[in-house]
Amino acid sequence: MNDTFNNRLTAAIEAKGSRVCVGLDPRYARLPEELRRSVEERVGEAHIIARAEVYRLFCRGIVEAVAPYAAAVKPQFAFFEQAGPAALAALVDVIAYARKRGLLVIGDAKRGDIGSTAEAYAGAFFSPEAPWPVDALTVNPYLGRDSVEPFLETAAANYRGVYLLARTSNPGAVDVQDLELKTGGPVWRGVAGLIAGWSGSYPGVVGAVFGATYPAELREGLDILAGVPLLLPGYGAQGATADDISFALTGANLVSSSRGIIFAFERSGGDWREAAAEAAQKMRDELNAVSAD
Repeated sequence: MNDTFNNRLTAAIEAKGSRVCVGLDPRYARLPEELRRSVEERVGEAHIIARAEVYRLFCRGIVEAVAPYAAAVKPQFAFFEQAGPAALAALVDVIAYARKRGLLVIGDAKRGDIGSTAEAYAGAFFSPEAPWPVDALTVNPYLGRDSVEPFLETAAANYRGVYLLARTSNPGAVDVQDLELKTGGPVWRGVAGLIAGWSGSYPGVVGAVFGATYPAELREGLDILAGVPLLLPGYGAQGATADDISFALTGANLVSSSRGIIFAFERSGGDWREAAAEAAQKMRDELNAVSAD
């Protein structure tokens, strides 16, 4: 564990022969009916407890299924937070289980605040006593340096990583990230430059989130963020393909897919774990077939 996050990330990609990162986004109504029914019958009236247990069992099943084909998993904290404290406790179990299965865990929380609040958030994920001890965390840098440094400092001290949002994959990204800076160029380009600078100050810690749904900007982002590991969301359900991002499949860059893998059973009609495994394997093979490395 006493090695930088970037070194461990590189080793994981090489060991698995995979750049796949599987998003764990457990939307209750879309989870397998037989799993929900069996837990609800066992738990009874305690619906909050039942939901948490379904999330735990589902995410454990997905982790087990994709472990041979993925380098990392990325639990989305919002779904667990929405389901209440029991689900957040279940997430503790999911994180531990994923790490035991040899997967890196990237907490998708997109935290971002200033001063002591940022320090508290960082401690929740990176400190030796962290309740959710992820290997890396997504962080929103749009509040500036004093909102970022507490995460970077705590991550560096504990050999963890921080993925800072540079250019996100959602359609609304253009509303803010394409605004023109007074110094010229769009906001996202200025933020990418800041991320590159922070990477130099905190070696082995900093990564960047860059949407695979914007391949033209991604080409430019690769130059600005040279040597910074990228997390590329938007593959699959959001529309990006392996061919779209083949030029970015290099170094320690990861490609993330959530719905396309964890809900693959909706298309296949078969066992949800087998469907997830097949989808993760297919994604791995598609990416490897066009990899720039």
